[in-house]
Amino acid sequence: MAIAIRQARDDELEALIPILLLAEQSERALRWGLANLVDAVYRMDDSEHLVGLVQQP
Repeated sequence: MAIAIRQARDDELEALIPILLLAEQSERALRWGLANLVDAVYRMDDSEHLVGLVQQP
């Protein structure tokens, strides 16, 4: 079990939207925040499985 934490690449963000929506009330607000407020999205993977996300404002 190898856990890795890294910044999500821009080309990965679209696939992460459904998971990020679990913590946001609307997709519109989420996308606006990603474009205007969030400096980075970090992902935590256990081997090849995504197990967590966090947004850094």
